[in-house]
Amino acid sequence: MFELFAGASPALGVWVLAVAILGAALVYGVIRAGWLKPRERAALDQNTRERQRSEDPQKASGAAR
Repeated sequence: MFELFAGASPALGVWVLAVAILGAALVYGVIRAGWLKPRERAALDQNTRERQRSEDPQKASGAAR
């Protein structure tokens, strides 16, 4: 694998390694961002409903649109 960098500057290897680590961290973050535990999902849904009711008087009174 290192034959690929035989004529290159040693700094290129550091850049490639840094880009690979950053890419792996970004991929992990994107994948992890979509995963919520059932308890977290339920809390998020409840907070969303409460927030919508507090901001929309028609929802708070139970009136249908």
